[in-house]
Amino acid sequence: MFNMKKFGVAVAMLSLIANAAAACDMVVVTPKGSADGSMIWAKNSNRNNEECMTFKFHAGGKHAPGETVKVSHTTIPQAPVTYSVIGAEPYWGWGGEIEMNEKGVCCGNELILTKDPVHHEEEGMNGHDLNRLAVERGATAYEAMHVIIDMIEKYGQGGNANPPSSSDLYVYWNSFLIVDPNEAWVLETSDRRWIARKVDVNEGVFALTNMCSIGSVYDECSDDLIQHAIEKGWFAEGDEFNFFKVYSQINPRPNFETKGRRAYDMLAKKMGKIVPQDLMEVMRDNKLAGSFLESRFGMAKVTRALSEHMIGNSIAGSAIFHLRHDESIPEPMRNVIWAAMASPDCGAYRPFYFCAKVPEELAIGENTYDIKSPWWCFDMLDRMARANEDCYFDVLKAIWTPFEARMFNENKMMEKKAAKLFKDGKDEEAKKLVSDFVQLYCDKSWNVAKGLQGVFKELNKVMPGPKVNLIDPDGVSNKNAKVVLFQ
Repeated sequence: MFNMKKFGVAVAMLSLIANAAAACDMVVVTPKGSADGSMIWAKNSNRNNEECMTFKFHAGGKHAPGETVKVSHTTIPQAPVTYSVIGAEPYWGWGGEIEMNEKGVCCGNELILTKDPVHHEEEGMNGHDLNRLAVERGATAYEAMHVIIDMIEKYGQGGNANPPSSSDLYVYWNSFLIVDPNEAWVLETSDRRWIARKVDVNEGVFALTNMCSIGSVYDECSDDLIQHAIEKGWFAEGDEFNFFKVYSQINPRPNFETKGRRAYDMLAKKMGKIVPQDLMEVMRDNKLAGSFLESRFGMAKVTRALSEHMIGNSIAGSAIFHLRHDESIPEPMRNVIWAAMASPDCGAYRPFYFCAKVPEELAIGENTYDIKSPWWCFDMLDRMARANEDCYFDVLKAIWTPFEARMFNENKMMEKKAAKLFKDGKDEEAKKLVSDFVQLYCDKSWNVAKGLQGVFKELNKVMPGPKVNLIDPDGVSNKNAKVVLFQ
């Protein structure tokens, strides 16, 4: 006999599993792995193909007793002091996927699956809110981690991470990679429970993808984490506790683990010499090139890649945070953010600093195409390039590689000039110089992206690619976004 209640639960679970296909990737390079003894943190954020990822500055400050703050789904007490934050954030949300504060504390989240069933909490926190709260309130990675822990224990997680325009719920448990110039912490959660491990600086490289990573070695955990597992029958008292083996859902492991291992593989041969450009190469990997899993037909589709181009699972934003220790670099510009809008293999990474203004136009954009939005301009290149992957992605690489090479050289010269101005006490002149450079390369990259749209329109007349788009044969994403390609 047909059971409507069971059918409803099954549909809800299918929705959750479908959403769970979305995947992010984070990597931290410790001082042992980097060329200059610094921490370097990177994240690719995978989101729905129509979900514009804005880039914004939020000023910190002191707050009065009793003041509150409205996050995505609830209102909470404001902290007495918050730090200024730069973040890459879905257009509709309060928090972001990629966040960093003025102290050099970075935080990003990942979807993970555990044996604790996912459930929606109407006023629960989503991962975006937790990322921003962590860096607004934490002066170190450790402090920021405990901000997240306090929020999860008090309010719970499972707040909807889909935009209000979507009828689907998108709820999940989170793992976090939280980094400052001196240390990095991995925090993994299951409902209101958690476990944390400090990354050994001698590891050189640590990569986090959409699966539990903490095993039997950890530093802290919630009081009831092990007892809960015993009560559920997942763990026998007296055995060695291994979070991955006890709590994780094993099924998605092979698919997701490929991406983490790929990051290690790409960086291993550069250990001790890793620079931000190396991480950019990792974040742009879409074919598993040079490995036995390399895709012969365009981008990787069967095996997951670090830079994916699928409907419901495209890269909405990417960033590399270089947390430098060099005391010859003035403190206001010591931490540099290299950020790309939409997919990093369709655009350029540009530098941002806390002593410089973040261009206001980077905050423009919603769920349909907007000619005034830089994010949508770069996302259009992603959509157009998919029409003929073997050709068009190589065109993009041929343009952006020399563009970035010149930008890196000019950025070094700009930093030397700004450093001298700061040293001479000409702080406002230094800040203006840095701000002008940031704006210049945001404008330049946007103009190149606009020009490339025209190039693809002409190229498509003579090299159109296959008639059927394997990623989106019905053109659903373009219809939803209200875009027409090659017209």
